[in-house]
Amino acid sequence: MTVRSKPLTLTLSAQCPTHARTHVRIRDHELICDEPASRGGTDQGATPVEVLIAALVGCTNVILSRVAEMQGARIEGLTIEARAELDTRGIREGLDLALPIPRVELTLELATDAWGEALEALKTELHKRCPVSRLLREAGVDIVEDWHVRAL
Repeated sequence: MTVRSKPLTLTLSAQCPTHARTHVRIRDHELICDEPASRGGTDQGATPVEVLIAALVGCTNVILSRVAEMQGARIEGLTIEARAELDTRGIREGLDLALPIPRVELTLELATDAWGEALEALKTELHKRCPVSRLLREAGVDIVEDWHVRAL
């Protein structure tokens, strides 16, 4: 008999004290999204799009680490840098853009004992299992990864 896990229900709530700032309650945590002063905010937090890219970075870390553990590989010193292109014409000009974030570049630096096929298997499983990456890729976002790997 196959045991199927149930979907995880995520519950968040938000208070919106200004047109630019949102206080999001997630479990016992508060996340503040805000716009910089140059865009009418008070810069008390990351913008919603920055939070989206941060979610990709965080999910990449979690899933890569879990997959490595499952495959018996070690990863140390992981750092991830992200650069995203945001086409603001949809926001500023009201254009109907199918893909306002066409590209995200991730630079991953890490030390691992996984090489060759083992490293490629880690990457394949990361792309398959990371829900944020899957969501963005399925939407058409070009996620380009640049891996800098050192031997453990």
